[in-house]
Formats: sequence, structure tokens, C-alpha cells
Amino acid sequence: MPIFHRTYRSFDGKVWRHFRWWQIVRQEWRIMLKSRLFRQLLGISLFLTGLHVVLVYLIDTVANMQGHPLSEAIREMEIARIDEAFFLRFIRLQTPLVFIACIFSGSRLICNDFRYNLVDIYFSKPLSWWDYVAGKTVTLLLVGFGMTVFPAWLLLLLHLAFLPSLDTLGEVAGLALPNLMFGLTVSLPCALGVLASSAVFNGPRFASIAVFMVLMANAAFGVVLPEILDQDSLRIIAFPVALNRLGEWYFGAVNLLEDVSWKQSAVYVTAVCAVALAMVCMKVRRAGAAS
Repeated sequence: MPIFHRTYRSFDGKVWRHFRWWQIVRQEWRIMLKSRLFRQLLGISLFLTGLHVVLVYLIDTVANMQGHPLSEAIREMEIARIDEAFFLRFIRLQTPLVFIACIFSGSRLICNDFRYNLVDIYFSKPLSWWDYVAGKTVTLLLVGFGMTVFPAWLLLLLHLAFLPSLDTLGEVAGLALPNLMFGLTVSLPCALGVLASSAVFNGPRFASIAVFMVLMANAAFGVVLPEILDQDSLRIIAFPVALNRLGEWYFGAVNLLEDVSWKQSAVYVTAVCAVALAMVCMKVRRAGAAS
């Protein structure tokens, strides 16, 4: 008689030796894109980008009208220039959307895994705790980049296409890195801060409220303390002020925050990112060791 063996199905998939965290990114993005609110936030970001595309086209078209009185008049207008200030304003405009999207998308990323015991499933696969942290962080970084860096680079390419010349190519090459740095400076603290809150609290609602309340309290202290102590340099306590000061430094724009040092802002932002990353790593590493 035949003998039947009851065994588990052997693993026949591909084992990734590098970039294993990318599987987490793919899975989280599949979940996020099913959310109507997340798609609406992306739609608002695309709409704002589209308005800037039209603006770039109009400015470059007028710039090509050599000798026209309208062309000379528009060139004298500071707002009608595709320069450092243009991209600084663009990323600043997108920053609130990045913050909202990161809170909505990231508040569930870690706490739900612990809540539903999904961490054991993650670590039962060929994933380390560092792969887990990297995957969650990159997921939210792509959210931020998708609203800041990638649209800014698209505008740069369109600017070069609408006004092709060696001078434009030099401008585009010089603005690519500042856009990347400012987008990273905005996106990374948002991503790590939301993940840290998600690692501390047991539910996405509490994690979202905690991040929002901390930011509101931080902004309030940044407004009240300089007035009480009569020291404008204390405005750096407000985290958005530090981010904006770094953006001004990246683009070499006019310093609107004269009493705020970009070096202190850089130390402040780096310290916040380091503390948030340490909180996430400690939580995940303990879970990985237990499993």
C-alpha cells in the first residue's frame, strides 16, 4: 500500500541576501494605497505640484520672449523666478502634507504589529530587527520624498526642458542637492518621530494624538519663551523653525530667521532623529531577541 507523509510545504521562494527590508516597504505601500484618505493627500500634493508645473511653464515661456516688454517686467518680479527661493517655497508648502501623511500612515506601522503579534511572523522569516526598522523608516521616507524631493526634481527637469541652455543646466545641477537635503531634513524627523510614537503607544490613535500634541506644545514653547525671556534665538525651540532655518541655509536664501543659527538647528534636528531612532530600535530589538 502507498504510504502518505504529512509534512509542511518546503519554502520555494527567493531568499534575498540584500535589501530584505524592501519587502516590508512594498507590503506597507500596498496597504497605504488602499486608504482613501492617503490617496486624497497624494492628490492634493499632485495638485500643488501641477500648479507649479504650470507656473514654471509660464515663466519659462515668457523668458523666451526676447525683447518683449512683458518679458522684461516679469523678470524684475522676484516671485516669477525659477531659483532657490522658488523651490524653498515649494517644499515649505508641501511640508504640512508630509507631516499629516506620515502621521496617518505611520502611526499604525509598529504598534499594530505588536498588538496583533505580527512581529513574530516578521522575525520568523529571514529578517533581522534592523531590516524591520529600515523597512518601516524607508516606507515613510518615500512618503515624504514623494511630496517634496521627487516633485522638486520633476520641476527642475521641466525647467530644463522648457528653457534648454547651458545656463539652465548649471542652475538645475546646483539646485538638485539642496532640494534633496531639504526634503530629507523634512521627511526623516517626521518618519522617525511617528515611528517612535507608534513604538511607545499601543494603538495608532494614541500614537497620532501624541505626535500632534508634542508638536503643538513644542511650537507653543517656541513662541512663548522668546517673548518672556526677550531672546529671539530661543525660537529654535520650535522644531519647524529649525527645519526652515536649515532650508534657508541649503538654498542660500535670504536669512529670514536672523537670530537662529543653522548649526544649532542642525544639531537640534540630528538629536531629535537620534533619540527617535533609538526608541524604535530598543523596542524592536527586544522583540527580535524574544522571538
